[in-house]
Amino acid sequence: MSEQQDRLIEVLLREELGQERPPSLNKAVRAKASEVLRLRRRRWIVLVASSAAMVIAAVGLFFALRQPPQPNTAGTNEQNPPPQVTDKPTEPKPNPTDQRGQIVKAGKTSEHLTLGGYANLELSPYGELKIAGAPNAEAVVLNRGKVSCKIERGHGSFDVLSELGKVSVTGTEFEVMLRQEDGEHPPPPQFMNVHVKVGSVVVHGLGGEVKLAAGEEGGVAIGTLQETIEHGGGFTLKVKGMTENRRFLARWVGGNPDAGGGLDKVMIEQIKACKPNAKLRVLWRVDEHASRIIKLESAE
Repeated sequence: MSEQQDRLIEVLLREELGQERPPSLNKAVRAKASEVLRLRRRRWIVLVASSAAMVIAAVGLFFALRQPPQPNTAGTNEQNPPPQVTDKPTEPKPNPTDQRGQIVKAGKTSEHLTLGGYANLELSPYGELKIAGAPNAEAVVLNRGKVSCKIERGHGSFDVLSELGKVSVTGTEFEVMLRQEDGEHPPPPQFMNVHVKVGSVVVHGLGGEVKLAAGEEGGVAIGTLQETIEHGGGFTLKVKGMTENRRFLARWVGGNPDAGGGLDKVMIEQIKACKPNAKLRVLWRVDEHASRIIKLESAE
């Protein structure tokens, strides 16, 4: 642009601002100057409008980013799981087995359950039990397999019942195992073995009972008499579900032999009176590495 045109624009601006009157100019020059001034005004307006739009967009984006995320209401799936609450402890999942009378069956793996908050049980694979008892007197009926029990002291009693007998505790750790024939619907168990790890238990059976301390074992067996040991000191039983015959001996009573101690004479006479192939029921406990007969009766 020439110096003359710049001068004309300056004159027109002064006229617009009322500072001074313009000098006498011909119409062509004044028209040319007015057109240039109009273009400059338009450019200024466009620049101001663009800047304002950019500021408004930046402010809107700032507030949009500060808004909290909205919950997903369109449903969730495994690939898009719902957000998890991490500031609160997860509540324990209700145990569906904590119901009186319910049958619990383990599959290929062990089944764990807690009764009354103090009786912690582990049912062996393919085992089966029924929940019984009452508050502070929890109990289960073992139908099949083995149940390992850890009972906390000072809360209540606990019993394991079966067709062969009952095991009662108030605070201990022990196992109860049943032996029976295989099959989808096996016959009643013929052998119950109780092994105590901590504390003590009482095994009830045949109208009698035997107390077992930590490290001891005992139980109840039903089987067919196979062989009587010499002088009636014991016998072997064939128990269904067991591959080998089980040997039982009369228990030792009365202390050392020089003090009159010896095998239970009453039990020896009872054994002698048993007929061959008789079906017997035995309450027993392990003593000196042998299964000792506590009580004997016919199971015919």
